[in-house]
Amino acid sequence: MPLNIIIISHTEGGMNKYALGNNIHRILNDRKLSQRDLASMAGIVYHTLSAYVTGRCIPSIWALYKIAKALGVTTDELLKGIDDV
Repeated sequence: MPLNIIIISHTEGGMNKYALGNNIHRILNDRKLSQRDLASMAGIVYHTLSAYVTGRCIPSIWALYKIAKALGVTTDELLKGIDDV
């Protein structure tokens, strides 16, 4: 049976998919918060937030706004480095 290998790039359409997650992770660590804490504060399902942090999914503008507001940062701060590929 042949083995199928799927290669997943860290970039999509010229965008670093991990930058957002790295920024969220850094801010959570600085504030000693968990992803579950943030999900609750932002009104986002934990598994959805986890997908954003790991780069499996890109949030809508509304979700990004809710995350930024819950963390007390700007959306610009969350998106810092997202176009660095």
